Amino acid sequence: MKLLSSIIFVLSLASLSAQIPSYIPQNGLAGWYPFNGNTNDESGNGYDLVNNNALLTADRYNVANSAYYFNGTSAYLMGTGYAFGSDRTISFWYSSNGPSASNQVLVDGTGDLSVYLNNSGYLVLEQFPVWGELLATEVPGIWHHVAVSFSSSSTITVYFDGLYLTSYSHGYTASWNDLIFGRDFSAGSFLNGRLDDIAIWDRTLTNSEVMQLYQRSNCLIAEYPLNGNTFDMSGYGNNSTSGLNSYGSDRFGNPNSAASFNGVDQFIEGSTIGWPISNASRSIELWFKAGTTLVGGGYERLFSYGGTGTGTGQYIQPVAAANGDLTMMSYGGSYNDLDLNYAMNYGQWYHIVTTYDGATASIYVNGTHIGSGNYSWFTDAGTSFVMGAFDDGSGPQGFYSGMLDDIRVYSCVLTNAQIDSLFHMGGITPCNFGVSSVITSPLCEGGMEGGIDQTITGGAAPYNFNWNNGELMEDLINVTPGNYTVVISDANGCDTTINYFITDAVAMDLLVFPTNPNCGANDGSASVAVTNGTFPFEYYWSNGDTTIVADTLSAGTYMVVVNDANGCSVSKTFGLNSANAPTLSANVTNASCSGIFNGAIDITASGGVAPYTYLWAHNGSANEDLINLKPGSYMVQVTDANGCAGFMSVDVGVSSIDLSNILVTQPSCGNSDGEIVVNPNGIGPFTYSWSANAGGATGNTVSNIPADVYFLTVTDANNCSANTVIAVSDLSAPVVSLIAAIPTSCMSSNGSINIGVSGGTPPYSYNWNTGDISQDLTSLTQGDYHVIVTDGDGCNAAFNVELPGITPNPISLCMSTVDSTSGKVLCVWEKGSLSHISHFNVYRENSIAGQYDFWFSQPYDSLSEWVDQTANPIVHGWRYKVTLVDSCGNESPFGQNHKTLHLSANLGISGEVNLIWDNYEGFTYPTVWINRYHPSTGWEVIDSVSSNLHSYVDLNPPGLNGLKYILEIRPPSTCTSTRAVNHNSTRSNRGTVAPPVGISEADAKWTALVFPNPTKGIVNIELEGISANQFNVFVYDIFGKQIMQQKLWSGRSSIDLSAFESGIYIIEIEAGGKKIRQRVIKL
Repeated sequence: MKLLSSIIFVLSLASLSAQIPSYIPQNGLAGWYPFNGNTNDESGNGYDLVNNNALLTADRYNVANSAYYFNGTSAYLMGTGYAFGSDRTISFWYSSNGPSASNQVLVDGTGDLSVYLNNSGYLVLEQFPVWGELLATEVPGIWHHVAVSFSSSSTITVYFDGLYLTSYSHGYTASWNDLIFGRDFSAGSFLNGRLDDIAIWDRTLTNSEVMQLYQRSNCLIAEYPLNGNTFDMSGYGNNSTSGLNSYGSDRFGNPNSAASFNGVDQFIEGSTIGWPISNASRSIELWFKAGTTLVGGGYERLFSYGGTGTGTGQYIQPVAAANGDLTMMSYGGSYNDLDLNYAMNYGQWYHIVTTYDGATASIYVNGTHIGSGNYSWFTDAGTSFVMGAFDDGSGPQGFYSGMLDDIRVYSCVLTNAQIDSLFHMGGITPCNFGVSSVITSPLCEGGMEGGIDQTITGGAAPYNFNWNNGELMEDLINVTPGNYTVVISDANGCDTTINYFITDAVAMDLLVFPTNPNCGANDGSASVAVTNGTFPFEYYWSNGDTTIVADTLSAGTYMVVVNDANGCSVSKTFGLNSANAPTLSANVTNASCSGIFNGAIDITASGGVAPYTYLWAHNGSANEDLINLKPGSYMVQVTDANGCAGFMSVDVGVSSIDLSNILVTQPSCGNSDGEIVVNPNGIGPFTYSWSANAGGATGNTVSNIPADVYFLTVTDANNCSANTVIAVSDLSAPVVSLIAAIPTSCMSSNGSINIGVSGGTPPYSYNWNTGDISQDLTSLTQGDYHVIVTDGDGCNAAFNVELPGITPNPISLCMSTVDSTSGKVLCVWEKGSLSHISHFNVYRENSIAGQYDFWFSQPYDSLSEWVDQTANPIVHGWRYKVTLVDSCGNESPFGQNHKTLHLSANLGISGEVNLIWDNYEGFTYPTVWINRYHPSTGWEVIDSVSSNLHSYVDLNPPGLNGLKYILEIRPPSTCTSTRAVNHNSTRSNRGTVAPPVGISEADAKWTALVFPNPTKGIVNIELEGISANQFNVFVYDIFGKQIMQQKLWSGRSSIDLSAFESGIYIIEIEAGGKKIRQRVIKL
C-alpha cells in the first residue's frame, strides 16, 4: 500500500506544496520542521518551535527563507512538551562554519543527551557525564545529514550522510521531553552554522528509511507515485496533467497504483518547473512493465524531456529486436543514443535509472550498472517532459504500451550505492518489511540453546530466508552465541538484511583459596567461591569431597567441579605446594609454526632435597623435560627426596609472523607511481613471494605500481608462512564499501557480493577478477574476489572481498567412555548424513579449565571414534570436544563438551568399600548402574542409584583380592560410530580395592615394612637385612604403568603418593639385584 493514497483527492493544488514529502516516514512522526519561512511543526502534532535570534536563510538547494542560521552566540530554537515512548529517532541537516573554541551543540535534550561538534571538528554523541562517542569528521560549509535512533534495548544507532555509521550499547536516561536546537541547556555551547529539515519520530527508523531520507531529500525535485493521479509528491509542486491514461495494479498488487498506457493515445504531460537544463547533472528513476510486443526498432518512450523541435530531447526506451524480443535499453539525446544490450521479458517489472553529468550518460537496470558512454546533450530551459510518449513539437507520438510507476527526477547524479538502495527499497513504501524478533541466549556459557524467533510483517509473502550459517528457515534454534546475518526477500524480489547478535551466558567462575600442607603431611585444604551461576551449587573435588571445602589434602594436583541449578558447570585445576617445596623455573621453546608440534619445556628445579621426581598432569609422564609439544598449557609436579612437592604451570606458544605494519603510498590517478612497504615482525630473515602484478618483486618493497589488489606470502626462518592481501587505490578514487557478502555452501556456488561505491566522479565501471563487469556478483563459490572500480576521471579503486564458506553447524560427541579393554578414554561421535566433509578434529581440555587443545584428526571415511592413549582416567575425568571440517576447510564451532565419569574407591574401617564419583557431562541421565567384579563372581550389577547421588557404600564385598568397580550410565539414544559397534552406555574408570597388607617376594633375603597401609599419601619404608646405602623405588598403577621413580639414600625413608588418585598401587623396591613388591591402597 502506498502512503497518502487515501487523502490525495481532497487536497487542493495549493495545499500540496505544504504536504509532508513522501520520503518522510509518517508512521510515528512526532515533529516535522521544513522551515518554510517559519518554525511550525508541519506534522500536525502542534510541537511548534520557539525561535530565539535564529535567522531565516537559504537551504541546501539555495532556496531563500528555507533554513535557519545560528550566530554562535545567542541563537537557538526551543521545543517543549514532547511525549516520547522508549524508542525514538531524530533526523536533521546541518552545515557548520567550522570548529570554534568551544563545542557547538546541534541538538540537546532534557537529560543531557546531545549531538554536537567539538573544537576539533568531530561530530560527537554524548550522554553527559556518563559516556561520549566520536561519530565522524565533518566538512565545514557542506550540508551533512545526521540521523540517530534510540531503542528500548539501550541500542543507539547513528547514520551520517545516509550511511549506517555505527551502533552503541549504552544506557541513556534522557527523557527528551524538551529539545533545544543550536545550543545546549546550560547555554554555553552555541552553533555557528545552519540547520534544516528537522524530523522527530516516536520509533526507530530502519536503514532503508534513513537512506531515503538522505538521498531523496538531497536532490529529489519531482516524484510521481501515480496513485490514481499525477501529483508530484516531492513537496515541490511539479504536478503533471494526464493525457487520458488509466491506472492499474502496481508491482505489489495494489490496485489503482500504477499508470497504464494503451500504446495508442495515452500519455502524461509533465511540468517545466525545476527540470535540469543546459548540460546540468540529472538522474531519472522509474519502474516499467511492458505489456505487449513492441515493434522492432520502434520508438515507444517510457520517459522523454526536451524535444521541442530543436534536436535537444532526451528519452528512455526499451528496444525490441525484429522478432519482438526485448533485447536493449536505450537512453538517448538528439538521436545520439546510449544503446546497451539487456534481455528483458514482457509482463515483468524492471527498475531503471539513467544518469547524466553533462558529459557521461549511464544506465542501471535493477540496481546494476550495465554501461556508460560519453555524450553532449543540451536541454532547453523551457521544455517539459512526457511519460509514455514523446513530443518533438508536432504532437505526442511513440506511444508506450504497458505500465509505469514510481517515477522520480533528481538534480544530481545518483551513486551506485544510492541506486542499489532505491532498487531494493522498491518504491514509495519500499519493501517495507517489519521484522520483530526475540533473541534467546543459552543457559550456560558456550551452550547451544541460543535462538532467534522472527516475526515478519509487510512485504509480500511467501518470504525467503538466507542465514549466514546456511539455514533457510525463518527462525534459528539450538545455535551457539555469536553474530548472525539474515537476508529476507519476499515474493516481489524486495529484500532486507538484518544483523543479530546472540549474547553468551555469563560464565561461571571459580576462585580457589588453597592452604598448602606441610611437607609430607595431609593438613592442606582448599575452599572455593563461585561467581555467577544459579544457586544451589554442587561441588565435586577430585579427592572425593562434595562440600565447599576440601580438607586433609596432601601436596598434589586437584580439580574441583561446580554445577549450578541450570546444569552449567565450571571447573578449575590447581596445585597445592608443600612447605619447603623445590623452586621451579622453565625454559620454553614455542612451536615453530601453527600446526607443527615441536614445542619443548626444560624444567629446572632447585631447593628442597635432591633427587627430584617429576609428574606431568596432562599425560602422567615422569620425564623432567618435554619435547614435541603442541601449543597449550602444561602443569608439572616436582617432588624432592623428602616428599615435598611443588607445582608449576607452563604455557607453550607458537611462533608467528605479524604483518600488521604495511605502509602504502597511493598512486596518482591512473598512474603507476604507488608503493607498498611491508615490515614483518617475527623470526627473520624473511622471504617474499608477490603476485605477478607486482612485477617480479622479491623484497619487502614494491614500487612504481598502479592501483590493484596485490597478494603476498611471507616466509620466516622456520619456513613458516603468512599471507596477506593489499588493495591499493588511486588518490581521489571512489570509496568502495562492502554492503553484504553472503557466504556459500561448500562445493556450491550460491554466494554473493554486494558492494557500494561513493565519491570520485560518477559514473563507475567495474572489472572483477572473474571477468564480470557488473557492480555485484552472484552464484559464487568460496574464495577471494577483487574488483577495480574506475570512475569518470579514470581514477581506480581496488577492493578485495574474501567470501567465506558457510560455517558448518557444531557437532558433539555422543559419548566419552573408559574403554573396558584398554582402560583408556574412548571418544565416539556420529557422522550423520552430512556431505562434503573432510575430517573431524578432537580437542581435549588441558590443565587450564575451559582451555581445549587440538589432539587428533580423524578422516571422514575412517571410524568415527578415537582412543586417547595419553590421558589417564584414573587420575581424574577428562573433557573432550569435537569439530567438523568440510572439504573447503571450514571448521565448525565447538559443540557440547563431554567429560568422562570419574570413580574413586577406598576401603572403610569395617571392611566396607566406599565409592565416590562425579557427574558425567554431555547428556542427562536418570540412573547410575554400579558394576562389581570379583574372581569368585565375575562382573555383576550390584545396584543402581539416581543420578543425583554421587556416592555408594558396598557393605558386603565378596573379598578384596581382585575386587573392582565400574559405574555405567546410558545415553538417551544408542551412540554409533560408523562402521563400528553400537555404544549403548558409558563407563567410569575402574575403582579397585585390594587387601591392606602386601606380600613380599619369596626369594628376597631382606624385608621391607611399608606403612601406613592404607595411606592418604605418605608411605614410610623401612628396610631390614640389607647393608646397601642406595635403593630404587618404583610405583606402578594397577595396569602396570610406571608412574613414579625415586632413589632412597637410607634404610628408613618415605615417598609421597598424594598426587595420585585413590586406588591400588604397586611399590617396587630394588636393591642388590633383588626386588620386593608391595600393594598399597591410596585413600
